[in-house]
This record gives sequence, structure tokens and C-alpha cells, in this order.
Amino acid sequence: MREARRNQLAVGAILLVLFVLSVLVVDNLDTFSLPSASNILVTSTVNRVSIKPDGLLLITVESNLTVLSGSQYSDQKIGQGGFVNSPLNGVYVSITSNLANSRSITNFTDSSGQVAEYLPPAKYQIGFLDWRFNYSLMSVEVYSGKATDLRAFLNASAYFTQSYNIIDPSSSGWAVGWEPMYILVPSKQVFSDNGADTFIETSGSSPVAILKSENASTLTHVSILGNIANQNSEWLEVQIGSPISVQNIQAVDVLSMKTIYLVS
Repeated sequence: MREARRNQLAVGAILLVLFVLSVLVVDNLDTFSLPSASNILVTSTVNRVSIKPDGLLLITVESNLTVLSGSQYSDQKIGQGGFVNSPLNGVYVSITSNLANSRSITNFTDSSGQVAEYLPPAKYQIGFLDWRFNYSLMSVEVYSGKATDLRAFLNASAYFTQSYNIIDPSSSGWAVGWEPMYILVPSKQVFSDNGADTFIETSGSSPVAILKSENASTLTHVSILGNIANQNSEWLEVQIGSPISVQNIQAVDVLSMKTIYLVS
């Protein structure tokens, strides 16, 4: 009997010890518990705040075309001279930042001449990868919670040419840069490049259609060497940037273009 009693007391002591240990373990688990799933999510969200794309960059591209009085482009509903303002669709734009692990964003302007991107706050280099903007680059800064508007204007003037004269002493059939070319512009158009890029157009196409085209194959860059003016007209001496086949010249008109960028 005494032996059985001792065994019961020993079992009871063991159970008491196990109960006390279990209570201590539960308390320690509360003290040293791992982060819950909700805590992990909050930490991850905080880490993402620094690169959150909460700034808006809105790029708007337009062409402003002035057709000088005396022009032949009455079919464009400009009459005998006027002004046409229109968005430029299909201009290829790149957006690049110096943020770590960032990649360039590329897009084409839509029918409204716009590209809109939500971006992290940073400085960005904007590239207009288009002949009309001479493949130019510029910088803008995007701020958190704000919209940055970048407006790109292609200011152009179209001049009607009364006649032209290509000096080709070698009879090569090509207009080249080392041989002079003269273009007669009516004096009432008052040609002035004002630092703009100047082209001659040789297909007889409308300047409105040219500015909307992504293809510049009918344009040739020229440099204005001087003006030879008289009472009724103005002769322009030009230097051709690349050779032109004389037999492919259907007409010669002058187009000057200058880009202006405004950021607000």
C-alpha cells in the first residue's frame, strides 16, 4: 500500500511540474513572438513609399504652322496666308531617370498629342526621338503628389517659292552642297530663319501634311548663305545639306522650324 501511495505522489508531482512549465512557455511565446502577417505587410508598404509613382508627367506636343501670305496652299483652308495649330500624333518620346533599377519608358503621342505617365519623384531626361524635333533631349523634374506639364511646340513657317535656280556646271543632274542654289521668295513673305532649322521641300506636298508626317524623305536641310533682295522679290542663296536629284524635284518650297519647350 505504501509503495502504491508513493507512486501516486510521484506522478502527481510530475504533472504539476509539467503544468508549470507549460504556463511559462506560453508566456515566453507572447514575449518573443515573430511578426504577424499584418506587421510584415506594413513594413513592406513603408519600404515602397520612397519609390511610389505618385507624380504625374504630362507631355503635350503641338505644331504651330504659319503659312505666309502669297502661298499656294489654299486647299488647306488657310486662304492666302494664315496660322494652323494642331496636336502632333505619333511623336516617339522616351523618359529616363537616374533612379536605381529604373528603365526607360517609351511611348508615342496620341491623337491629342499627349503622353501621360505616373512616375516616382525624380529628375527625368525626356527625348523627342523624331526628326521634327531634331532628336532633342531636355530635363524635367517630377514632384510627389503634383503634375508636371511639359509642352513642346514645333513652330514652323512655310514660304511659297516663285522660282529656283540650280547651278550645275558639271551637268551631273544633281544639286550638291558645293554648287550654289538660289530660291526666289516673294518679298511680301519677308523670309527670316531666326535661328530655326531650314529645309526645302521638293515634292509639292502641303506643309500641313509634312509636319504631320513621321517621314522626312522629301525634305532637305539647307543653310541660308545670304539674301539678294530687290524691290519686288528676295533671292535666297542656300547651301544644300545632302544631294538632290534634279529630275526628282517637282517643286521647291521653304520650311523653317524651331522647337520651344515650356515646363509648368
